[in-house]
Order: sequence, then structure tokens, then C-alpha cells
Amino acid sequence: SALPAGCLVDSEHSIAAEFGVNRLTAREAIRELERRLIVRRIPGRGTVTAHRMPYSIDGDHTPSFRRVVTAAGYVPGVVRHQQRWVGEGDERHLRIRRVLSVDDLIAAVVFDRVPDPIGQQITGVISTGESIAEALACCGHTPRRDAADIELRIPPHPVARDLGYGYAPVPVWHLTSRTTDTRTASVIHTSQAWMRPEMFAVQVQLR
Repeated sequence: SALPAGCLVDSEHSIAAEFGVNRLTAREAIRELERRLIVRRIPGRGTVTAHRMPYSIDGDHTPSFRRVVTAAGYVPGVVRHQQRWVGEGDERHLRIRRVLSVDDLIAAVVFDRVPDPIGQQITGVISTGESIAEALACCGHTPRRDAADIELRIPPHPVARDLGYGYAPVPVWHLTSRTTDTRTASVIHTSQAWMRPEMFAVQVQLR
């Protein structure tokens, strides 16, 4: 746990040899570290130390994934980005699905919904990987997250696969939130995020 995030951990064979135990015992030790969110096993690469960066939820800030990751000293990325228009008239909105990474490791799957015409204002910006919160601000809005709900949940199979879990029933952070414009009080963005727990140490602050 004292190693920097993303460091490769000794193999099961090396651990077994160093401590004079059999390989099954070494494997169970690694699994216990994984359960405690201290390490992360990556198929084809090995075991690395976890990131566990702070992710604060409060009423004063609307955090941007990019800003949170950068502030923690890591490199954010967008592995996949899909967006499409849904509905008609007053119900028309932009749906966005993104798979996000930290230091090239899958970190979260996020589903965003932005009503028209705000969606038209930001679609060109976010397609390049920009933060939605920052895109809203750049387009003249004053975003504020006024509602949020967080819990540990087992994600649907497609989300679990995108997070790198395959079909394993592993609980992850499930965050839903709503963002309004402070000047108009209208809802300008809703979001549903599935976040790997060894990547984020979620903190809820009440004021």
C-alpha cells in the first residue's frame, strides 16, 4: 500500500518463494489485497497497486472526471465515446456513453443525458473528450450539481465487461446525479456513472 499507484506487484511465484509458502497461499494473499482495494489484477499484465483517488460529492462543486483525475496527479482518458439524439420536440435530448480511463486503465463507464438545445451547444466539444461540466461552463451555463445518489451495486453485464470484470458479480460505485443551471434553475444534465472502487475513494460531504 506504500507503493505509488500503478506499480507492478510481485508475481504469485515470487511471493511464494520469498515467504516460503505454496503458490495457492500466495494467490489467496493477492486476492485478499484485491478485496481490500489495495491492488488490481489486470489480465495479461499482472497485478498493480490501486489508485484510490479522492472523489468528493458535495453541494458546492460539480466535479469533472478530467479535473478530479488531473488534480490527483494522474492522466485521464476516453477509451470509447458514443453519442446519439433521442426523442422529439421537448423530449429531444443527447445521450452520451463513455468509457473512461486513468493512466490507461479502465476506470468508469458513464451515461450522460443533456436536453436540447444545450446538447447542440456542447456536442462538438465533448466529442474530443472534454469534460461535460467544463463544456457546459464554456457555453455560458453555470452548472451546479443539486442532487446525487451513491451506492455500491453490481453493474449490468455490458457495463461489467466494459469495466474489465467480465461476468463476475463485483459491486462497484454507482453514482447518479442531476445538474442545474444556477441562473435558470433548469436541469441541464443528468448522469449515471459506474466507477471501479479501487480507482476512487468516494467521499460524501454534508454542509
